[in-house]
Amino acid sequence: MDKAKTKTSDSDLFPMRIEAQNETRRALEQALDEIDRPVVSAVEVAERLDVNRVSTVNRLEYLVENGDVETSKVGKSRVWWLST
Repeated sequence: MDKAKTKTSDSDLFPMRIEAQNETRRALEQALDEIDRPVVSAVEVAERLDVNRVSTVNRLEYLVENGDVETSKVGKSRVWWLST
């Protein structure tokens, strides 16, 4: 049996990244709407995504890089909001 490794290309993963981005943005919007304040924590977004905080932060940081979301450190915490 040939045990050649199959390599996943970036184009194979692209649709999953787009969906994760959209899901994260929706969760951020939902958190902002439900909490009724201008910023939220990654934990508040993670609760709506049902994923861990580290994964949520990674997703949020990607959205920051794309200009969809902004973030700032406040004391020891980091807050997130939608770009305007």
